[in-house]
This record gives sequence, structure tokens and C-alpha cells, in this order.
Amino acid sequence: MLQEKLEQLVKMLEKQELENSIQDPKLYHELFAAYLYLDDLVNARFLWKRIPLAVKASNEELERMHKVYEALWRNEMSDFFQFSDYKWSPGVAEVMYELVEKIKADNIQLVSYAYSSIHENVLADMIKQTTEEITETCKRLGWEYSEEATDIPEVKKVMPETEFFALKSCGEIL
Repeated sequence: MLQEKLEQLVKMLEKQELENSIQDPKLYHELFAAYLYLDDLVNARFLWKRIPLAVKASNEELERMHKVYEALWRNEMSDFFQFSDYKWSPGVAEVMYELVEKIKADNIQLVSYAYSSIHENVLADMIKQTTEEITETCKRLGWEYSEEATDIPEVKKVMPETEFFALKSCGEIL
């Protein structure tokens, strides 16, 4: 639902940007935040390039959004969480909050599909959680939490049987 609202907002803001020669920082804030949430990093990049230097130089929030964009572009999750931890203006605060939550959920899904085990500190960087929160997340997702490792505990994923059989069947075909 938020996705659809933001897609409509992007169309409206892009139209306003084209029709008006007014350099409104609020328009740039909202458009930049929407691009980030929609994972449209290419358009976010081009927006940054066309924002006038005078607007960029005098606007700390735009600079901060650009740092968030750069962290996403480089896939640096620890930087992303560091730069997104900011007191955003009312027009973009909700979108930026939802972006952080979306990135956390996407990273949890990535871990569940791509990893059979992962070090706790790596997972903490990917989803910005404390040790206690990670333990709770693992329980909620049905992952086994092991402290057998000598240096850092690992979070082990329990693969559902249906996925196991599907993967086993693919292996038999090959």
C-alpha cells in the first residue's frame, strides 16, 4: 500500500519538478525519500545530480539522504543504518522509517535464503539488532541459535522440509 502511494507521489513530484522552475527543497526531500524506498537508486542518483548546488549546500537533510543513498548503492548496511539514524523532517520521516524497516526485513529474508549459518556480528550489522534482539528474532523465525562456536556464536537456519525436498529433487535431476 505504501509502495503504491509512493509510486503515485513520485509521478506527481516529477511532474511538479518539470513544470515549476522553483527550487523547493521539500520537493527534493520527498522525491529522494520515495526513490530510496522504491529501491530506484538510479533515479535517486540522477535526482541528486540535478538538484542545484545552492540547494544541496544549504541543506543538511539532503546531504544525509545522499549518504543513505550511497550506503545502499555500495550495499554497506552498517553505513546505511548509521546514516538513516537521523531526525528527519515530518514530510519524509515516515518514509525513511519504513525504508529502514523494509531493509531489515529484506536482509532477514536474504539471510534465510542464502545462508545456512551466519556469525552473530554479521547478522547484527545486516539487521541492526542487539544480541538480545537477535536471539528473539531467531526464536521467532524458528532458527536454531548455537553458541558452540569458539569465538562468535552462529545463527543457524532450519530449512523447512518442503524446501529440502525441492532442492533434493533438483539435485537428482542434475
